[in-house]
Amino acid sequence: MTGPELDGLLERIGWTDQALAGWLDVDRKTVWRWREGRARIPRAVEMLLRALAAYLRASDLHAKDRAFAERTLYARVSRVFGMDRAGET
Repeated sequence: MTGPELDGLLERIGWTDQALAGWLDVDRKTVWRWREGRARIPRAVEMLLRALAAYLRASDLHAKDRAFAERTLYARVSRVFGMDRAGET
């Protein structure tokens, strides 16, 4: 995933750098480095964001349901990848 692709996904999801950083429990500067192409975006993060964007696009969720979907999807992907934090195993 490239920085511009990350920008597009964040726009589609409706998130800021700060929101993504908080959700993944990483520093906001990490997200900035991903967007600027100064650091590689972990594959697990890419898959997580693509899945979330597809899920939200496929459904018309209210804010409460959307927050639940985000937490549930993150928990499932985290278990699959054995992640405690974004990209860490």
